[in-house]
Amino acid sequence: MNNLERAEQLVLARNFAEALKILQPIDLSQLSEKDRALCDLLTSEAALGAGNPSLVRDLEAAIEFYRFHPDTSKFARAKYALGWSLTNQVDFVGAQEALLEAYTNFLRYRDLKGIAKSLNRLACVAHHMGDIEAAVDGLEKALRLYRSLNDAEGTASIAANLPLPLLRTGRLKEALTKCIESAPVLEKSPQRMKIVFYLVSAMPHAHWGNSDDALKIIRQVQPLLEQYPLERISYYHYLGWIHLLGDNYARAAEILQKGSELAEELYPGQLVFTAGERLLAEAYICAGRYDDAADIAQPLFTTVSKMTERVEIAACYRIFARIDLHRKKLETARSWFERAIDLFYVIKSRYELAVTRYMAACSDLYDLDESIRLLLQAREYFRSEDVEPYLQKIEKELVRLSQPVKKSKSTTHAVRIDGHGNIVDCPDIIADSAIMLDLIKYAQNVAASELSVLLTGETGTGKDILAKYIHFHSKRPGRFISVNAAAIPDTMVESELFGYAKGAFTNADQSKPGLFEMADRGTFFLDEIADTSPSFQAKLLEVIETRSVRRLGETLPRPVDFRLIAATNQDLSSRIENREFREDLFHRLNQLQLHLPPLRERTLDLLALIRYFMRTSGLIIEEGEASKRLEELSEVLAAHDWPGNVRQLRAEINRLVLESGRDIRQMLTLARKAARGRNEYNELLRALDFANGNQSLAARSLGIPESTLRYRLKKYRNRTP
Repeated sequence: MNNLERAEQLVLARNFAEALKILQPIDLSQLSEKDRALCDLLTSEAALGAGNPSLVRDLEAAIEFYRFHPDTSKFARAKYALGWSLTNQVDFVGAQEALLEAYTNFLRYRDLKGIAKSLNRLACVAHHMGDIEAAVDGLEKALRLYRSLNDAEGTASIAANLPLPLLRTGRLKEALTKCIESAPVLEKSPQRMKIVFYLVSAMPHAHWGNSDDALKIIRQVQPLLEQYPLERISYYHYLGWIHLLGDNYARAAEILQKGSELAEELYPGQLVFTAGERLLAEAYICAGRYDDAADIAQPLFTTVSKMTERVEIAACYRIFARIDLHRKKLETARSWFERAIDLFYVIKSRYELAVTRYMAACSDLYDLDESIRLLLQAREYFRSEDVEPYLQKIEKELVRLSQPVKKSKSTTHAVRIDGHGNIVDCPDIIADSAIMLDLIKYAQNVAASELSVLLTGETGTGKDILAKYIHFHSKRPGRFISVNAAAIPDTMVESELFGYAKGAFTNADQSKPGLFEMADRGTFFLDEIADTSPSFQAKLLEVIETRSVRRLGETLPRPVDFRLIAATNQDLSSRIENREFREDLFHRLNQLQLHLPPLRERTLDLLALIRYFMRTSGLIIEEGEASKRLEELSEVLAAHDWPGNVRQLRAEINRLVLESGRDIRQMLTLARKAARGRNEYNELLRALDFANGNQSLAARSLGIPESTLRYRLKKYRNRTP
């Protein structure tokens, strides 16, 4: 066996250091064209595998030799090595081209391991180029292949790499789950993979505001760093990132600066650690060092633009926006923010997109509507991933943008005079639970906006009350017009909504304004929106888009200015899928969405609601013994799940007040009796379900006559709320 054959065996066994010891002394001038091509290939593969990219040979001659060689596997390997080398040189376009050719040739002769490693490297390139979803998809495909081959090292390499693009997409929970799943595999892996794993697995905790947990994880890397200079630089970048997320800006800048200096020392003139440089610029901005940030940002932007590293390009746009905002260049600052938002949106970097929207909303570069929209869009993402630090920041900003919010738990009754001289009452919304207090505050925050609102929630949750509440706090001078969309026949839509001119049809003896006109300068509330017909939806969409109506019998449109609030207790997404509701209309209605929780999710409000409904029925409970009975009544009623929600609770309280003769003790007795009835009724239903609806079998299982079962079913169906 000659040296090249021995070296090839070592390379295939991933013993790269030993392979290099054999390959480096070989005199290329003494080799044939075939052996020289093999020597260049093997040396490049070994150098890349050993982490010594400076030893990579010029592969072009080897690629040309193997292009028409019968052994096409070596052509694929040479293309793969070239792609890997170009990735290290941050030539991502060239790397992608070479790796795709390698992948195609590995496919041709069904080299599963070659396919897997090509997918892995292509994912790395896609990640750098900002196609993060493609990176995740490629890594997951490679992981499945390595597992099917029982390749432990390949599996470990993917397991170490996969969480990072998940972080870049903003899928923090999924990234942490992958880290937890991968931990056992990586414990037996090479140290370099462990370093990557620890660095990345610390970051979800840091994003969630758990800096202490993140620091505990990342400190496990320190003993492993001595012989890995690239990973040592990355360590400083990740450590600085953790401090930046923890709002410790001075410490973050200090650590990131160390990483930058080490990179310059070890790799002079090569600005390849772009993420670390960008984080340093952001730390400087947060610390108020705008000139220092600007000194970094411009050369960084030049580099990432050449590298087509789109995540970092978008991040540079955001840095420029904050610098120009500080320098009072407001138009250019807004332009940079918008470019950053657009690019983060395109590459689906959801965390960075949400952060950018938050920063833009706080900049005072936008009007109230746009600022609130940006904040609510950001909040939607941060809520989905439980990013508490930003949720708190957004809440403070919403409060700043809105009128001061009263701190009383339940809303206080108030009135105002509208533009027609009519008294407008503020509806009472009873709330002691955090979920409802947040909803009330949110409603006040968005009331002044002109954006359309979609109210969702089960029947009886009070969507109509909340719509009136928003109208009151909007201070719009016009009327609140409420329409049950399902109650208007298609034949009457035109005349009811648009109105008609005198003589437009038989019996039209005078002109009449439509409901849209009546809501001019006010609020138009459209309930049961999901039950509207296609014709109704088309007409509504036209009014929303044109903000004008034309009465029957007239040719000229009339402008209308109203705030639209729609409500539904149904899932509009499923209706869209079934083509029962227009998707374009949904997006126009759903500019802001407020979900009213069912009563079973806000049981802390139950006592206040009961007291309120009693008071509206004329029964006022004072402190003392009666108040204790009221608390007991609340506990009894809390055991019911209230499918009809607040509306059903109000009807039940009215019934108890009436049947008890306004005696709180008797109300408690009646409520307990009803609760026992509900429990017995539920037991009957469970027995019927178990017996597949067979009443005879159900009665036998309960040990009662079938006639008794039927009697009780009839009784409770009539009486149980």
